[in-house]
Amino acid sequence: MFFNLKSAFLVGLAATAYASPILPVDPLAPQNIEARSIEARAQAKDVDCGGRQFTAQDIKSTIAASKTAQDKQYKDSSYKFPKPYGNGEKFFNSPSQLYEYPLMSPTFTGKGKYEIYRVIMNENYNYMGSLYHTSDMSNSFHKCVNVEDQEKEAKKNEKEEQKDDKKAGKGKGGKKGH
Repeated sequence: MFFNLKSAFLVGLAATAYASPILPVDPLAPQNIEARSIEARAQAKDVDCGGRQFTAQDIKSTIAASKTAQDKQYKDSSYKFPKPYGNGEKFFNSPSQLYEYPLMSPTFTGKGKYEIYRVIMNENYNYMGSLYHTSDMSNSFHKCVNVEDQEKEAKKNEKEEQKDDKKAGKGKGGKKGH
């Protein structure tokens, strides 16, 4: 008639597990473990790399070209890219190996001259971000900025300046007291 504490706990645990099973949104959908990875991935958006702009399509084409070049690299050692990116500046928080590939328009094919701009991706070809080499001799990188984020920041700064102007009496009314 009386339950002991252990039995009550086990019954409660079983009831909780039965009442709230963990299921995917669509149980019939194929399960892609890669897509559910907790590693942060960036959306390919238009970027500004120190004044040079690239489109999201440029980035997607670059990643596709890196896959092709990677396949060719096994047969022909003259392909220099994709190559491991060391992440010395700690721009990306990734547990997996990162790779760099030249970001150009038209797309770099794996051989020939390349510029200072790079797409960074993980070992599964997921886009992590874009960088460009600095002009000094340090061989370091700067992170490219999403154009959309840059525009939002400019609008935010403009609104703040307008607020400051109104507070200082420089708003629409002109000078006060005249």
